[in-house]
Amino acid sequence: MLGYGCSDMTNAKKAFFLKGEPDSGKSMMLHFLEKLVGIEAVSNIPLHALGERFNKADLFGKKLNVCGEIKNVKLNDISYLKSFTGSDRISAEFKHGKIFSYTPTAKHFYAGNALPISEEDEATKAFINRICLLVFPYSIPKEMQDPDLDKKIWKERDAVFTAAVNTLPKLVEKNFKFAEPDDSLIYLKYYEENGNSLDMFVTDRCDFDPNGSTPVQEFRLAYSDYCERNALEIIGKTKMNSRLL
Repeated sequence: MLGYGCSDMTNAKKAFFLKGEPDSGKSMMLHFLEKLVGIEAVSNIPLHALGERFNKADLFGKKLNVCGEIKNVKLNDISYLKSFTGSDRISAEFKHGKIFSYTPTAKHFYAGNALPISEEDEATKAFINRICLLVFPYSIPKEMQDPDLDKKIWKERDAVFTAAVNTLPKLVEKNFKFAEPDDSLIYLKYYEENGNSLDMFVTDRCDFDPNGSTPVQEFRLAYSDYCERNALEIIGKTKMNSRLL
């Protein structure tokens, strides 16, 4: 990911998502990558705002688009993500400027404690096909964190950059298929099967019992609490009832 992010290649047609709890190292990696390519070549537009009027122009000529903590909003339209990662020409305009067209060059790196959710199965599958996922599984307690770690890593930037760029020939040979760790594959399978907050709640917190029952209001309160704790968006009552049936 680092090597591809530093390169001028856009052939992979992928966005990169770092998934993990707070204090797990996601932001450290993203800040390092931003400094490595130069902050002037970086934009910071959230995933859900890619299609907004002037944001498309802000990505013009950028090498990276980095968002360190994406909002967990509904993801029902990934057309802009596909355009920005697929080398498609897009139209854009700066404020008070003329409309122009360009081919995006920025690689997209996002981070969060969960992937964005969707009520549509097709949108979930399309999103999975467009991302590479790297899981950061360990949250480091405050008392164990090294306050100078970013400076120590930056001192090793030449070695890190060399190691990252040396992976690119193999990536090209593999037709830009990135290595996928086991924990990434496991989470993506879970996400595909439970791509919205209600499915996640049912999988994680509910037991099926033909002789059991739960009052509707109690179910809704538990579901709402689950969404709040996990920064997930609550789906509407009508869609919830339909999906439960």
